[in-house]
Amino acid sequence: MIAEFGHFCLILAGIILLLQIYYSFKTSEIASRAAIAVSALSIAAFLSLIAAYVITDLTVLNVAENSHTQKPLLYKITGVWGNHEGSMLLWLTILTMYSAAMVIFSRNIDRKLLLRALSIQALIAFGLIIYILSVSNPFERLFPPPINGNGLNPLLQDLGLAFHPPLLYLGYVGFSVAYSFSISALISGKINRNFAKILRPWVIFAWTNLGAGIALGSWWAYYELGWGGWWFWDPVENASLLPWLVGTALLHSLIVMEKRGSLIKWVIFLSITSFALSLLGTFLVRSGILTSVHAFAVDPARGVFILSLLFIYSIGGFLIYGLRSHLIKSGKAFSPISRESSMVINNLFLITAAATILIGTIYPLIMSALDLGQISVGAPYFNSTFVPLMIPMIVLMGIGGFLQWKKAEISSIKSHILISFLLSSLITGIYGYIYYGAPIMAFIGFALGAWLIATSLIDIFKKGRITGLPLSFWGMIIAHAALGIAIIGMVGASILAIEKTEIMYKGKTVDLSGYEIEFTGTKINIGPNYNSDKADIIVKKDGEIVTILHPEKRIYPSEEQSTTETAIDGNIYVALGNPVDDSGNKWLIRLYYHPLIQMLWLGFVLITIGGVLSFIGRIKSIGKTK
Repeated sequence: MIAEFGHFCLILAGIILLLQIYYSFKTSEIASRAAIAVSALSIAAFLSLIAAYVITDLTVLNVAENSHTQKPLLYKITGVWGNHEGSMLLWLTILTMYSAAMVIFSRNIDRKLLLRALSIQALIAFGLIIYILSVSNPFERLFPPPINGNGLNPLLQDLGLAFHPPLLYLGYVGFSVAYSFSISALISGKINRNFAKILRPWVIFAWTNLGAGIALGSWWAYYELGWGGWWFWDPVENASLLPWLVGTALLHSLIVMEKRGSLIKWVIFLSITSFALSLLGTFLVRSGILTSVHAFAVDPARGVFILSLLFIYSIGGFLIYGLRSHLIKSGKAFSPISRESSMVINNLFLITAAATILIGTIYPLIMSALDLGQISVGAPYFNSTFVPLMIPMIVLMGIGGFLQWKKAEISSIKSHILISFLLSSLITGIYGYIYYGAPIMAFIGFALGAWLIATSLIDIFKKGRITGLPLSFWGMIIAHAALGIAIIGMVGASILAIEKTEIMYKGKTVDLSGYEIEFTGTKINIGPNYNSDKADIIVKKDGEIVTILHPEKRIYPSEEQSTTETAIDGNIYVALGNPVDDSGNKWLIRLYYHPLIQMLWLGFVLITIGGVLSFIGRIKSIGKTK
């Protein structure tokens, strides 16, 4: 009965959504209560699917295809969203939870604005419910049931994947709030700077969660896939990066709008674009058009349905923008040399960067769909288009914090720029000395990272105090400095990385950037739902043992798949490949040295902390803006 209860909750939620849409246009408070009811029903449906997974109800087709009686409980639960049907139900649940949150935390804003926004949220949710019930039902029954189930893709049986998709969806779906409020405001044609106070906390929350999800996915790919890298310009990765880049531009535009009443059209356009790109990401990942560990759907009907929803909500939003944007009054003028101008220019860099990634991601798909041949767009394209755009943007990021609003004088910021330049030069010089002989791009990366760190520190210094500064300021400073830290880490993890692939046997030692890597053999290891060959790798420095690593090659009998479990200690990364002889005494082993990789992960963590601080600093504005 668990599956039938969940299915019933979805049907009832769809009916109430129609009532929510009707009463929203009637500007009745019934719509608010309907939004909360729909959220409760969606949560109940999602919990029902979780319960089916926990008890391994193999009469539910979704459970039989993606779970197993011997699978650990944690991965039974994460298996709920480790498949197409469950992930779309999670998407719907988070969407309706955002709608309920809009009701709860926006009680004092203009009621017509809120109710129209709720009607748009309901239209999005209704389309998704129709999709789930018609072609992606997670509660479909299976008779007769299998004995144990097929199990979940072993690559997804990982703690990082327990949080990665929910965080991404909190980001993807969070941009729907900015989208809905923006369409609602366009319909009324009345938008002022207070509108930024309404949107900004929601955008910060979505942006922070999306960034955290991307970072967690990067870390998962680094230690789980065994390729030795943290970013591969995979279309699925690009699909998540696109709305994050546009969301970054939106976030900075909201700051200008709130402070100066400018960039209002930018805010509306970027709100629609960020959610449109979130929908595009959902289409790319869930339609089956991509071949990826993340891309679960294989039914063409699903792809067509998602594409239709993408077209309706995206084109519909841009059409309303085109028809109503003339009603938006232009904001206050500002000088070409001002903080506003620096943010506009950086917005252009961000949008252009997103456009280049979008082209590189969908162009091969378009060529294939039109039967014009198969092409592959990889790292060389993205590195040659994305990186050059980021260099001037990062330089301007550092200067922008020194500029005054409306109009700035270069003479007033010369000292700040000079001190920042000297400090960043010192930091760059230290890294240059340590990594003498590195490629020129490494020094450029060091300089850019050091520049962001230095300008962030000087930005604090010029305030003349540390105490009493708002959390939003600290959030901005930490996020900007953290990006600088992450850039230095990126240089070490990519440009300065050393890779070796060796055939190793017991007693063989390989030098890896001054470390002695000794292979001492493998042993059989029995896990809860897998068997593995576990290697013993001794890492020495100057003859002294630094650590002992244990990379594994796992076999999952129920799924009939294998995975590579890497072993990582600081800068050393070891992946166990396949045996090269029948005796099992010789193995192919991949060795990587990634200097400064810890700074990459530290930077990602600090960017998230900066977002959290900014959100806490802004959350009180929700419900206080009229």
